[in-house]
Amino acid sequence: MLKQVDYSLKKLENWFEQNGTKGYDPYDVKGYNSYTLQLWEDFKLLNWHQIISRLFLLDFADSYFPIITRKFLFVKKKEHPTVHGLLLSSHCLLYEVNRDEKDLEKAKKHADWLIQNQIQDKKYISWGTPFNWKSGEKIFGSNTSLSVVNAWCGEGFHRLYSITKEDKYLDILQSIGNNIVEEIGYIRLNENEICFSYSSEKKDYILNANLFAAEFILRTAKLIDNPQWIELANQATSYVLRNIKKEGYLHYFGDEQNQPTENDVYHSGYEIRMLYRIAELSSRDDVKKAAEKYLSYFVDSYFDSNGIKFKKSHKLPIDITGCAEAITTLSLHANEQGKKELHQLMNFMTNKFQSKNGAFYYRVLKPGT
Repeated sequence: MLKQVDYSLKKLENWFEQNGTKGYDPYDVKGYNSYTLQLWEDFKLLNWHQIISRLFLLDFADSYFPIITRKFLFVKKKEHPTVHGLLLSSHCLLYEVNRDEKDLEKAKKHADWLIQNQIQDKKYISWGTPFNWKSGEKIFGSNTSLSVVNAWCGEGFHRLYSITKEDKYLDILQSIGNNIVEEIGYIRLNENEICFSYSSEKKDYILNANLFAAEFILRTAKLIDNPQWIELANQATSYVLRNIKKEGYLHYFGDEQNQPTENDVYHSGYEIRMLYRIAELSSRDDVKKAAEKYLSYFVDSYFDSNGIKFKKSHKLPIDITGCAEAITTLSLHANEQGKKELHQLMNFMTNKFQSKNGAFYYRVLKPGT
């Protein structure tokens, strides 16, 4: 299995070297212009021609012919901060394993890109998406700070700082934390609970974003000795624990949002990993127990004899994000059953999901494809 994974990784690295980091995003068509943003509304609020446009453009063309749709609309490939954040973390991890200076050089190049391409009109360092997107009536531009993107990129800088111990990377971590706490901000529910927001433009109760923010500021606070951030992280975590259902899982939104949206495999994976990290950083036994119970639910609910499922209620579509997050979560925290699912999933990813040129497919829409 290790040889198979190593070969797969080398193929993927070769693909990046040949193709670069620019790419499409599942939401770049939705955010193409003001009209496509309107199609993102609640289906019941659309008029008849908007319904036809949505069914054809977003539900059919973009789902089954994503490349053709983007070429037809002249949607260009773009650089995404999250890609550079993840590659920064990946090359740091490879360097820690292999001690190959080339990996450290690549990591620093991604760090430099992130520094040069931060949002320019903010007091503190932060990143968003390279396209417009919509939540409710609010339209967010590419200059909107996002807590999850900050956490992804911030994790990379944490790994780079742990290797180099360079003060400039520690300063970046502190600046990202300031953006999360002060500019993106949080909702205070009571004296013991808060919920970090997803973006700098709207207050909400998105549980995975809250956990990403809490874990990042907790880890950073321990480096810079900031007891206030430690307290905020613990309060954000306590809010999540209150929202855990008796079976051990979380909805996508907190109860205060009044949107009991079913969660999916990759957001659940995010939450499990963040709970484990917070438990380790804070030495909170209640958080560790919650993570362990959620992991058991994760393995029981998102896998069956035919492999991974997108949601507990239905299998398809299976996309690369769900598979990648499931591999990450299970490789770090798998119980015995989870290890079996991990082995099966790794075989599926390398044999069925990776193309001959090294890239991974985005999504499987039906069985056997």
